Parts: sequence; structure tokens; C-alpha cells
Amino acid sequence: MIYALPFYFGFMLLKNNGNLAWSMSMMAGLALLILLAYNWVLFITLFSIGFSLALIAYTATSDDIMLENYLGQLPVYLFLIVTASITFYFPYKLKQEKLKVLASVGAEICHELRTPLMTIQNNTYGLHKHLPKLLHGYELAKANNLAINSIRPDALKALEQSVHHIEKEVVHSNTIIDMLLMNLRKTEPNTDNFGYFSMAEIIQEALYRYPFDSARSKQIVKTDLTNNFTFYGSNILMMHVIFNLIKNALTFTKGAAESSIEIVLDSDTSANHVHFRDNGKGVSLLDRMLIFDNFYSSGNQSISSGTGIGLAFCQKVLTSFNAKIKCYSELGEYTEFVLSFPKQLKKDGI
Repeated sequence: MIYALPFYFGFMLLKNNGNLAWSMSMMAGLALLILLAYNWVLFITLFSIGFSLALIAYTATSDDIMLENYLGQLPVYLFLIVTASITFYFPYKLKQEKLKVLASVGAEICHELRTPLMTIQNNTYGLHKHLPKLLHGYELAKANNLAINSIRPDALKALEQSVHHIEKEVVHSNTIIDMLLMNLRKTEPNTDNFGYFSMAEIIQEALYRYPFDSARSKQIVKTDLTNNFTFYGSNILMMHVIFNLIKNALTFTKGAAESSIEIVLDSDTSANHVHFRDNGKGVSLLDRMLIFDNFYSSGNQSISSGTGIGLAFCQKVLTSFNAKIKCYSELGEYTEFVLSFPKQLKKDGI
């Protein structure tokens, strides 16, 4: 960046006596440098080093050094630097302020949510300990024909499983809170609970637990999980990655005559892959370059306003798994996300 922008354009401007062509080129180079640097300190450092080297090269290679011709151009360059910096840096600063505000509000909300969740978890511990005794007492009373209010068998079975379901949902809710905080605070996933998990089992459970808004939405999701594989990471975080991809696919296929979402597992010599493909509206090239950035929502997503943190979360989680995610798409045809996981060694080390 130092050589291609401030040094080259500055040197050529000086060597050509500040003519119009190189004056315009210098302004274009400055604008590009401001855009690429995206930071005041970095821009000043790059520009100072590059233009200083250009001055040294100019004085070393020129017999007649004439710098008076450029004094009239300095206000133009200063105007460009100030206005371009404001134009380019303002969205960046706005994004940073948005992150700070959301992090503050999100932390407060998460604190308020964790308190009742902790209470539920503590009460669940008591239920887990004493509910089996109460159910056993009910069975004994029923067997001895005591005068009790009867409970339907299906309700009794649901009551037996309720504690497990409550514990599972508490863990699920805490994971969602961690997911939101991880995006807002730019923290990395906690790797303490990482292990080896079956990808097919996680996808099946994700499809079972995802809140589809209709039976048709659930039916359009087809899977081919025959080439199952194991990966090292978190089963809960991976499930939320699947949730995000399902949500995006359903959003972009909404309104299509024959919607189709396919989840396919396969592998090659270097990695295991999850192919997540839909026949929706597609994603433009510009959007594909930016969809993994925080708070970026695709311009095609006119039918649903997203927060812009879903795919950023997916990329962050997969990076913690030492995995990758890529997006392939053609407008009006399809969108395919490919999740690539490194192959795991067998437990015996072979």
C-alpha cells in the first residue's frame, strides 16, 4: 500500500511537474488509500512514509528541484483528505458506536434474563431430586386403589420427561445469550466444552427443534446424511449455526413456486463438508463479499429485516472449530453455503 499509492503517485506527480493527469491520479490514489486504511493513524502513517520516500526519490533523481508549483494544489489535496475521511470513516465510527450501544444494552438484558434462568435451573434441581418420589407415590396409591385424582397416561409420561426438557431449554437459552454476547463483545467461543460430535445427529436434532412456521416449510427441507462424519467443536453452537442457515434459506425461498432446501454431507481427501443449498433469490457478488460482516444485511432481503449478526456468528463459531464457511450463489437460481471441517483422526490414532 505504501509503494502502490502514496509513493508511486507522489513520485510521478513530482516528476511530471504536477500536470493535470497526475494531479487527478494523485487524488484518486489518496481517496483509495483513505478507503483502504480505514483508520486515521494508519492513513497518516502510510501517507507520511510513502510521500516522504517519494520526495527523497524525487530529489535524488532530479537536477532541478521545483516544489513551488505544488503549493496551489495543497488546498485541493487537503480538502480531499478531510471530506473523504469524513465520508469513509463516519460509517465505520457509526458501526463501532452501534456495537458499543448494543453491547451495553445486550449485557443488561442478558443479566436480567440469566437471573430467572438461574432460578429455574435451581428449582429444576429440586424437581429432579423429588419428582420421581412423588410419581412413585402416585403409582403406589393408584395400585392400592386409594381415592386420588387420576392422571392420564400421556400426561404422566410428559410429566416424567418435563424436568429433562426444562433443563435442556435452560441450557439452550443460556447458549443463545452467550451467542449474542459473543457477537456484541467480539469474544471468542468458550472451548472448554468442545468435544467430538456426529454432524448427522446434530442436523437431525436441529431440524426437530427448529420452530418452522408451517408444515410446508418443514417439508421443503431435504437431507442426505449418509456420508456422516464427526467434528471437533460444540454441539450446541453447531446447532445454532444450522438454525441460522435454515432461517436464511427459508427467508430467501419465501414466495417461490417450488421452494427447495437441501442439506447434504460429503467429503474429499482434505476435508468433510456440509452443503446447504436453496433455490431462492440468490446473493449478489457484492453481498457475498460482505455477508459475514457484523450488522450487514443483504439488500435482497426485502421480505425480512435481519440483524446482520447471524452469518457473522456462523463464521466465528466455525473458525473456533478450525473450519471454514463459503458462499456460492447465482442471482435468481440458487445459494449454497459450504461448511468445510478438517478430517478428524480416529480414536485409536490411525
